[in-house]
Amino acid sequence: MRRQAKRADLSDRVRFLPPRADVERLYPCMDALALPSLWEGLPLALLEAGAAGVPVVASDAPGIRELVAHETTGLFFPAGDASALSRALVRLARDPALAARMAAALLKRVEENHTVQRMVRDHAALYRTVL
Repeated sequence: MRRQAKRADLSDRVRFLPPRADVERLYPCMDALALPSLWEGLPLALLEAGAAGVPVVASDAPGIRELVAHETTGLFFPAGDASALSRALVRLARDPALAARMAAALLKRVEENHTVQRMVRDHAALYRTVL
């Protein structure tokens, strides 16, 4: 990927960071989060980006659909389609109002459905039904 970035003359715009324990500090610096996964469960990166108010562009993989609704809480592109990913990122860059609207909707969805308190409450309710 580093060679590709260099060949595309993007070395001054793309950063390859080592693993970090403080990734939450990076979200406020992002214009958008791109998640090009071919398959996912419910990606923690999308929850974190949503909680930080970052707009997302994600592949239309099954687990991602639990959180992202196309044109509402983010933009989808077909998994494996780099050109569609690029077009979606450019669209967000050119339409800051759309990016802000989707980021706010994603933040609301995360706050309503994916907090630690909500997960604890839901798990406790599930345990009560099976015990």
